[in-house]
Amino acid sequence: MELFTEGESGNSRGERVFKSGAEQLHEIVQTALPRDESDVDREVVNRGLHHLFHIRGYEQLKTTYLTVQKINFCEKDWDSIMELLPDEDPKCYSIYQSIKWVLRILEHNNIDPKKFCTDVYQIMNKVIPKKNCLMVIGAPQAGKTYLLSSIAKSAIYYSTVQSLTGKSAFELQDMLDSRCALINEPLITDNTFETMKNVLEGQPVTIDKKFKAGSTLHRTPCFVATNFNLCNYTTHRAANKQALEARTTHYTFNTFPDLVDAILPLNPKCWFSLIRHYVHLDVPGLYDDLF
Repeated sequence: MELFTEGESGNSRGERVFKSGAEQLHEIVQTALPRDESDVDREVVNRGLHHLFHIRGYEQLKTTYLTVQKINFCEKDWDSIMELLPDEDPKCYSIYQSIKWVLRILEHNNIDPKKFCTDVYQIMNKVIPKKNCLMVIGAPQAGKTYLLSSIAKSAIYYSTVQSLTGKSAFELQDMLDSRCALINEPLITDNTFETMKNVLEGQPVTIDKKFKAGSTLHRTPCFVATNFNLCNYTTHRAANKQALEARTTHYTFNTFPDLVDAILPLNPKCWFSLIRHYVHLDVPGLYDDLF
């Protein structure tokens, strides 16, 4: 049986694989059961095995497929991933409107769009050794998470870590097999400092996972939104702050009152156009009139 046929969609492939597997299962049941079994007994066994095949087989195949797909995405460059994003999403602003919002937020904070986009690009594509994080520090309502979440979503397979406190051994497990991670308001303590230092540097780290053995978290770009110094709750605050800053590219955002008018999320694909304009200067884009 051919598992992959050129031009075939994932759904069609799955249906074909399951149908073929079910047919093979039916043949096994027909030949394995004693000849004197009644038709009713044979049908009961056949349907039962068929049911189990579909439930367990589907879940196992789905898990395997998603894991392989995530791993493949983790190895892709950011440009290739963004090309797969839809141009329109009814739940988001248009690409045009999203670019305008990004530029407004950066302008409000006196940030050069070219530098910001270049920094995001380098972090997402793991360009700089031992620097694996872009961090935005600022007051509430500054647009930190609003902006960074759109960057994370542009990687398709991303994870969100909320309120990292160190109280649970499994707080980082969602980062496994992710192309990047959005970390909101992390609270780094003496117990978690070394782990987070390695994560922000991009060094392999062993991560605890519920009901499973520890897994290795390889370099996963991080985008951190925080209101305060990450090392406020560590003993050696100044030294630790310096160590983390050496592993991050950081910006400061100010409260942005106009953000109350932003009623929709940013379209993640706006970053495709922003990167084309500010990083790949030789590539014209559809929205160059905005810049």
